[in-house]
Amino acid sequence: MDAMIERLRREKAEVEAKNKHAAQEQGSKNNADFSAGKTAGIEWAKNAPYMELTLYNKGGLPEAESFRKSAIRRDIMRKKGKSLQWAEGWMEGVSEFWQEIKGKL
Repeated sequence: MDAMIERLRREKAEVEAKNKHAAQEQGSKNNADFSAGKTAGIEWAKNAPYMELTLYNKGGLPEAESFRKSAIRRDIMRKKGKSLQWAEGWMEGVSEFWQEIKGKL
């Protein structure tokens, strides 16, 4: 019985170590996707028409705004063939660019 418990402890430790490593790798990939999307969003915004910039940066009631942003993220993911993190980064980049220039218009 002791040998079986020891074997299961070793297997548990191995599984937990693999899961931790996989989570760290996924976190790194998510961060890289977000950063790449943000850079792409800023670059897109630099050449985007005014109407499109305002479309991506409208405000409103929190519930409606959350739904709108979710729909935009899905649209970006579908059009660009990218991950959710990339789409969130893209939207962040566009928003960051808009915040920087909107007062100058």
